[in-house]
Amino acid sequence: MSESKKIRVAIADDFTILRQALQLVLKDQDDIVVVGEAADGFEALDLVRQKEVDVLLLEPLIPKKDGIDLTKDVVALEKSTRILILTMDKTSHNAFRMLRAGALGWLPKTVNMDQVLEAVRTVNSGKVYLPAELQRSFAERYVRPESISNPEEQLSDREFQVMRLLAQGNTNREISQMLYVGVKTIDTHRANLLRKLGLRNNSDLTRFAIQNGFVKF
Repeated sequence: MSESKKIRVAIADDFTILRQALQLVLKDQDDIVVVGEAADGFEALDLVRQKEVDVLLLEPLIPKKDGIDLTKDVVALEKSTRILILTMDKTSHNAFRMLRAGALGWLPKTVNMDQVLEAVRTVNSGKVYLPAELQRSFAERYVRPESISNPEEQLSDREFQVMRLLAQGNTNREISQMLYVGVKTIDTHRANLLRKLGLRNNSDLTRFAIQNGFVKF
């Protein structure tokens, strides 16, 4: 198969060993070629801007740029890059937010490589790829939305982003610089999310985020 007809894949993950392992498997596929890799969100966005990428394998908790914003930014480039999330995060809530932002597939890093290859080919064809447990969770969300009672469901995407960044130890000023908004706006988001989640302070927030798998260390 000619290079021009192969699925052009880029890998965005902060773990070097995982990027290398994925490359070793992907490069042996007749219909896939790896066109680049990135260790943080800014590198990933630059990679998609500069190269033709059919499928971006993305860890949404990648450093320097929130996965939700990164997904929206890639979609806004209008380059037909399909985003496949590959993450240790197994929560349906995070998956729902990422797909709503524009991702086309979601896989936990506990899957085998055959499933990764199947997912790459599926999203490249323009179809959504979800593991069975997420399909069931999404069906439940659609059929019986009143059954969804997770407190984080009340958060807007921006409040959800601020929650994760605060839980990672960032100050309000640092978060304002990351998200390109004023410090007072971050103060407001923090107050709102603490109220919605019934938490008192950043220590409670960090504990909540870790227990629910919203951040990694």
